Amino acid sequence: MFVLGEHGQEGEVRQPPAFVELDELCFDPGSGATPEWREVARQALNFFPRKSTHLP
Repeated sequence: MFVLGEHGQEGEVRQPPAFVELDELCFDPGSGATPEWREVARQALNFFPRKSTHLP
């Protein structure tokens, strides 16, 4: 399996995969998103109209 993202020591993914949904990055505490990724996702949600992000 190929996983996009930056890898740290022992293979842990330090950046979320590209296919993770923005709302998951923002609001799911189990997503493992860093505060920086949460902020990027929040800004993207504000920038893109909801129908283009496929959110309910």
